[in-house]
Amino acid sequence: MNYQNNVEVQVLKTDQLVPFALGNSREKNNHEARKNLTESIKEAGGVLQPILVRPTASESKFEVVAGFGRWESCIELGFDVPALIKPMTDNEAYEAYEAQLIENLVRDDLTIVDESKAAQKFITMYQGDYSAAAERLGWTQKKLNDRVQLLRCCDDVLNALNENKIKIGHATILSSFSEKLQIGTLGNIINENWSIEYLKQRAGKAKKYLHTAKFDTKDCAACPHNTSHQIGMFDFNVSDKAACAKLSCWNVKTDEWLKEQKQLAEEKYGTVILLVECSSADRNTVSSASVGESQYNEGCASCE
Repeated sequence: MNYQNNVEVQVLKTDQLVPFALGNSREKNNHEARKNLTESIKEAGGVLQPILVRPTASESKFEVVAGFGRWESCIELGFDVPALIKPMTDNEAYEAYEAQLIENLVRDDLTIVDESKAAQKFITMYQGDYSAAAERLGWTQKKLNDRVQLLRCCDDVLNALNENKIKIGHATILSSFSEKLQIGTLGNIINENWSIEYLKQRAGKAKKYLHTAKFDTKDCAACPHNTSHQIGMFDFNVSDKAACAKLSCWNVKTDEWLKEQKQLAEEKYGTVILLVECSSADRNTVSSASVGESQYNEGCASCE
């Protein structure tokens, strides 16, 4: 294919397009905004502004770098897509993709979950450097941390947040719970209309067994929130397993332990990105099934 000034505009079939490696910044598009976009494309008889793509190793396929919404609307309508085809290095594609993310983040129809997913992608792109990711987003590091914390919520909670069934305060508190407890509590929040303050009170009564802690529990022995001090105080039977009744402290100590483990792993292996900092779409699983038996045994097994 010949490119004039390294760029060509061509009308492509939707099945000729594949998403850029980091995918769309919108985990779940605003329904009304997406509907309006689709309707406007339908009324115009097609897309007026070309999407941005780059060639792949296959001559018939192109990666969508910007314009995911227009591409998805054309799939729904059965329309072909005008595309600006531009050969780009990975770095150039990342820069263009970053620009699209930034543009999407300033739009009113981007949900809080979309922001969290975008934050996750920026952390991945900047190899776990929160400071650099926050600076590029124009956010404070606290906002970045808060958005990533939300991604500890299960899909049911994130969907409820997206659909305005719960508030961000509810989700933030639930993010510290197990998935099973998140789902069970979510039903109560919605059905019984729990306030954030009431959820805080209920969460304050939740406990974690100390024998399951990852961090050193030596300092917990004398803590007044250690339920072992309650054993024998009452006539009824209580658990003989000591538990922490202050989840905020538990979470801080667990996060500190995790940071220490991450630092140790980075000293041995290099850059380490936690699962919550990297979406499943951005992970490449190394196994004999994914890379081949020969490559896995001869190359990957000994790779640092």
